[in-house]
Amino acid sequence: MVEAAHDPQGRYDLAEFGLKEMIECGRALRIESQNSATMEDAARRIVSFLHGKLSSAYGQTNCALVRCFKTHRFFDLPVELEKVARKALLQNDPSPSLPCLTLLATAGDRPEWNDRRTSQGHAVIPLESVELVERAPMIAALIRQMGLEIESTLYPDPQIILDSEQHTFNVFHVENANGDPLIPAQKGFVGAYGISSVLGFGGLLPSGELFAIILFSKVRITRETAELFRTIALGVKLALLPFTRGRIFDDDPINRPGRHLEENLKTIQDEQLRSETATLQLLLSALEDTALYQTRRLHLSNQKLVLQAESVQRQGARLSAMLEATSDAVFLLDREWRFTFLNHYAQTLIANGVDLIGQNVWELFPHAVGTNFWVEYRKAMLEGQDVKFQEYYPPPLDRWFEVHAFPSDDGIAAFFHDVTDRRRQEETLRQTEKLAAAGKLAASLAHEINNPLEAITNLLYLVGGDERLSAETKSFVALAEGELKRVSEITSQMLRFHRQSTFASEVNLVAVCESVLALYKGRLDQANVKVIKAFPSSAVVTGYEGEIRQVLANLVGNAIDASRLGGSLWLKVRYRKSLQDGRPGVTVTVADSGSGMSKAVAARIFEPFFTTKGITGSGLGLWISLDLVKKHGGRLSLRTSELFSRHGTVFSLFLPADMGREAARSDFERE
Repeated sequence: MVEAAHDPQGRYDLAEFGLKEMIECGRALRIESQNSATMEDAARRIVSFLHGKLSSAYGQTNCALVRCFKTHRFFDLPVELEKVARKALLQNDPSPSLPCLTLLATAGDRPEWNDRRTSQGHAVIPLESVELVERAPMIAALIRQMGLEIESTLYPDPQIILDSEQHTFNVFHVENANGDPLIPAQKGFVGAYGISSVLGFGGLLPSGELFAIILFSKVRITRETAELFRTIALGVKLALLPFTRGRIFDDDPINRPGRHLEENLKTIQDEQLRSETATLQLLLSALEDTALYQTRRLHLSNQKLVLQAESVQRQGARLSAMLEATSDAVFLLDREWRFTFLNHYAQTLIANGVDLIGQNVWELFPHAVGTNFWVEYRKAMLEGQDVKFQEYYPPPLDRWFEVHAFPSDDGIAAFFHDVTDRRRQEETLRQTEKLAAAGKLAASLAHEINNPLEAITNLLYLVGGDERLSAETKSFVALAEGELKRVSEITSQMLRFHRQSTFASEVNLVAVCESVLALYKGRLDQANVKVIKAFPSSAVVTGYEGEIRQVLANLVGNAIDASRLGGSLWLKVRYRKSLQDGRPGVTVTVADSGSGMSKAVAARIFEPFFTTKGITGSGLGLWISLDLVKKHGGRLSLRTSELFSRHGTVFSLFLPADMGREAARSDFERE
């Protein structure tokens, strides 16, 4: 079965090496070593692959140096390696079967590390005795961690080679190489090239010879990662098996005379097949063990995640309960300005039945862009500042909010509440104080004007009694007395507006309407506005006469302002019953023939400070009037039209009447 080619761009980072990387890397490594001509060729391809492919996502190699070693019998060494070995030997006449740890292939960051022939001290190391091997701590630890005894490696017993071959595949691992006595050349190699960990993996060949791949890694290799290379060791063994009784080095002749003449070809083939089968079985078993181990780890990790999720859920539930219990409205925004949480109070204030979770705050509330909401929330989100402010949001919310926002790791948390009523009460108090001051000033002026008016009236009376005056002069005096009388009535009205009784009393609305018309007679005449009256003989309600007069004066004054030159003003008083609850009462209707109002204006006409009169209007008249009417238990309503054929505005003031006094009347109309 032919395996698919490996992606040449595939990289495997030792810092993130897992089960997937182990399987892919082992498979790619076997493919890489296919069609090798010698064991040296296969080993060279393996170390080059590991040096190049074990790298980070940025292309930086994980390993400074990767090498492949194999124990080799002295009489099988190539000539040049035999010379090197003799120089290192302590004995003059070595045994032909003396094992020598031979560098088979090398690949590294420096050019001289990419050719085994340039190695100065590791090309071939004779393993003459157990004592000498013990003096090389890295080699001794490598042999022992492979699961072998040093003595059995030096003097292999053919009877136990097969069993050892089938069970010995392990790793040599030093997680922290810096300062570890097992790793030589600490200053010149480990420190100089940033070696963090050392990993060796390999096993036994059917000839009893040991092979090992050693990685000198610049990244930390954990024990868990190191264990994964036990399986990769079996893949390397499969790549080297075809050459165990054949060509080892590149310069070996294809048919070397006298080599292995004592061995039977069929025996060699059987040995190799048996070894390959055993290795494949081990590989399958290792993959199964690794898969089971990873499955157990995943199961444990999943259990931990479940426990963590439950803990987070409990903490979230506690936090949610706390946020629900607070007297503030609360919402949370993530760094994409999306709602992630709203407590019930926040839902009530701003959600209006819409699910806001996951939606962008600026898209849902576009009128907030550019306001204090925008400025202060960005301070909290982008600058990490706590902010506190008040801001108004227009209809449909139509509310003032006081907000305290805090930065968090995930975005911001905003605590806020509705302060609309408080702000309106504060504004009402300020305006009431202003109106009270204005009323006192008007009353004071009226009082001061009355004194000279009385004097002038008396003087005119004396002048008019002079018999020496001509008839024409007397007529002028009479006109002056009439005008002074009008001025006196105006000042009297001003005083009556200010002086308010402490207790409610009977008020005749007909008389109040007449007094208001008298107050505006000059303006009515000047504007040539025709007044159309419809009054009963009397219409009595219980209330505060000054406040009712103030309401009617405001309505009549607005009607005069709205009427065109030569227009009409209707003032009608009648008994009616409320359609809402059937209460008897009196309705005063004030209508004008003006141009009428738009729907937008009519919707805001009772709002404080809203005016259509420009700088001449305060925007408080109708707002105060509505408040006074509610104080009397009444109702003030509006109808208006801008149609060409039917234009104008009608205000209807309904005040409840005394049931005891008015219940017997038969002329009540339905409102």
